[in-house]
Amino acid sequence: MRIQVAESEAAAREMEQRYLDAIPPEAGLIELSSMYGLDFSILRRDMRLADVAAEVKAQNVHWGSFEEILKTTDPNMTVEQFGRQFMTERILVAAGTPKMIVDRLEQWHFETGANGGFMLLRGLSAPGNLQEFVDLVVPELQRRGLSKKKYRGPMLRDNLLH
Repeated sequence: MRIQVAESEAAAREMEQRYLDAIPPEAGLIELSSMYGLDFSILRRDMRLADVAAEVKAQNVHWGSFEEILKTTDPNMTVEQFGRQFMTERILVAAGTPKMIVDRLEQWHFETGANGGFMLLRGLSAPGNLQEFVDLVVPELQRRGLSKKKYRGPMLRDNLLH
């Protein structure tokens, strides 16, 4: 999940667009390489996904998830196009005000069985994103009783053991 939070929805959407525009074309290929055990950067960028399938299958790393991708994605999509899509579209994104973000997090939490938390991924490494989340979203989560305000101890282990 990627979060873009700002004081206005328009500002959050602008932040999201800046984030997307800053992603280099190679980023998706690096991510795919890591996930599937095949160096996607050495493949021709215009190679179709269908033509890559045999090479991914031969690596025997996460073949099932790649096979699922082939079933749900246009097999004629190029490696470069898919790399871009993999980095930008195959993840939940919430962009908006703190209230909008928490509304969305709460919705996703209960729609998926309310059995855990969320993993915030791509985007938190962008300058300021984690701080914005803590400063803007966490207080709204706490206000709704969805996040703690106090912890038992100063160390993570102190809080996990109780």
